[in-house]
Amino acid sequence: MKVTSIQLIVSSISGWVDGESNMSCLKGKKEDKPAPGNYKCTKCGAVSSRKKHICKPKKIKG
Repeated sequence: MKVTSIQLIVSSISGWVDGESNMSCLKGKKEDKPAPGNYKCTKCGAVSSRKKHICKPKKIKG
């Protein structure tokens, strides 16, 4: 099956609607320590200081 550019656009928009970023999942790997101000994925538990690096980000409160 050939994937068209329209299908790619629709799939990326549906990810935005679900609240997911276009970045691939870190699968639980941590880029940073879980400190206040960083983001933790509610789906896989990954931690990063950048919101776009997480598939379902939630800000860690201090």
